[in-house]
Amino acid sequence: MEIKEFKEQYGISDATPQSPTLQVMSADGFSEAIREFINERFRGIAHVSLHYVGTSGIFCSPEYTAYMLKALLTAIRGRVFLEITLKEVEAHLEILIEAEGPLPLTDSEMRNIIRLARNAGMQIYPSEGSLRLTMSFTEAAARRVYAISTQDSRRIMLGKLHEIILIPEIFFAKGRK
Repeated sequence: MEIKEFKEQYGISDATPQSPTLQVMSADGFSEAIREFINERFRGIAHVSLHYVGTSGIFCSPEYTAYMLKALLTAIRGRVFLEITLKEVEAHLEILIEAEGPLPLTDSEMRNIIRLARNAGMQIYPSEGSLRLTMSFTEAAARRVYAISTQDSRRIMLGKLHEIILIPEIFFAKGRK
C-alpha cells in the first residue's frame, strides 16, 4: 500500500508537534493510552500488550512520542505486523517493537524515527527486526507536590495521539463521503 493510500485509509493527519517539552507522566497511564489507541485504531497491522508497568514517573514528550509512532506506522504501512510490548525493566520503561522479519524501513526512515524517539525523551536501540526504546524512571514525580496521576497521564497521552496522528473526525467524515 502506498503512503497516500495508508493515510487515507487510517485517517492519518499531517499534524506535527508544537511543543517539544518533556513532562513527567505516570508510566502506567502513558502505556495504557498507547495500548488503547493502537489496538483500537490500528487493529490488523499492530498490537500492543502491557507486561507489568507500575506507576513510576517518566520524562517524555507526549507530542513527539505520538509523532514517532505516526512516522513508524506510516513508514511500515502494514507491510509487516508489529507486535509492541511495553514493560517495566529495572529502572526504565521499555517499548519493544518487533516484526516477524526485517522492518521494511529505508535508511532515511530509520534515521527519522531515531531522531523523533530521541526528541520524545527515549533511548533507541534498533536492530533488523525490532526497535527497543527506553525511558528512565524519575524520582521527580515522587518529590512533586502535584505528581501527575495515572488517569491524567492516560488522558494527556491519548489526547496527543489523537491530535498528532488522526485527522479530526469531522474532517475525516466529510472527506469520506
